[in-house]
Amino acid sequence: MPNSPNFQKILIIQTAFIGDIALSVFFANDVRQLFPASEITFLSTPIGCELLQCFPFINRTIAFHKRTIHKGFSGIKAIAKQLNADAYDYVFVLHRSYRTAVLVQLLNAKIKIGFAANALSFILSQRIAYRSELHEVERNKLLLSGIADLTHLSGYHPLYINPTKPSEPYIAIAPGSVWATKRWLPEYFAELCKMLVNAGDAVTLIGAENEIGVCNYIASKANVPLTNLAGKTTISELLDVICHSQLLITNDSAPTHFASLCNTPTITIYGATTPQIGFAPLAEKSAIVEDTSVCCRPCGIHGRKKCPKKHFQCMQNITPDKVFFTVQSII
Repeated sequence: MPNSPNFQKILIIQTAFIGDIALSVFFANDVRQLFPASEITFLSTPIGCELLQCFPFINRTIAFHKRTIHKGFSGIKAIAKQLNADAYDYVFVLHRSYRTAVLVQLLNAKIKIGFAANALSFILSQRIAYRSELHEVERNKLLLSGIADLTHLSGYHPLYINPTKPSEPYIAIAPGSVWATKRWLPEYFAELCKMLVNAGDAVTLIGAENEIGVCNYIASKANVPLTNLAGKTTISELLDVICHSQLLITNDSAPTHFASLCNTPTITIYGATTPQIGFAPLAEKSAIVEDTSVCCRPCGIHGRKKCPKKHFQCMQNITPDKVFFTVQSII
């Protein structure tokens, strides 16, 4: 049986972008439901561990500093030695990179499960087909299909709830993204902020430290009263801001997946990417804004640094009026 006392120490590995790590929380919750007495350890990036520590069904997090102290083969060997000291029964490999594959090869776990599309997938005990047509949460869940009955797993109920209530309702806006072609135009965000405030809505801008500049630009150009929290929140505080908001407006980026964890209504603006890739919002009352007439999209899974066609119509054609209308339809 999969929940036998002989299989109680479980390791989950996901060290990709913070949005991918956020979606992997759903997988950890599925593991908890199927293995209620297990000890679940999650290997992730340092910033990923900050997020994962917000969820009590994950017993322990271990930071993989893949670009600093764990860089190169010697660093991978060091983290593998640390993990092997814990003698894991199951290892679930959500990340498909070569670096992760080298690490997994060095682990002494009894069972290693990952996707057939993983780098060096021959090292895995079980290889599961990577279903590109599925949402990432459903794709990851398939890693459990060979060892457990998945029919009784609960759906996308909120996994993070903070009972503290804000003093007044507000709309959170996240204008950033790692990839330039996934960012809606800053001047459009500024115009949308102006429209929202003039309609009586409170607006809060959110973003990481490297997004302070774009948030400051939006706040200045909008020239209306709003709150700018860019660079001022930890990961757990950012999760709280999104959790407490009445609506999140964001690009196809990590905040969408934070909102899915909180079940916060979300408007996700898609440019170079599409929701069919598998990273659409899961929260109730969510909406997608995109221009489906632009035939060159998607131009990549993650988007690009520049529009390969040099026109960027996928974002330029989405006007502030269109997003504002979508806001009105939700709240």
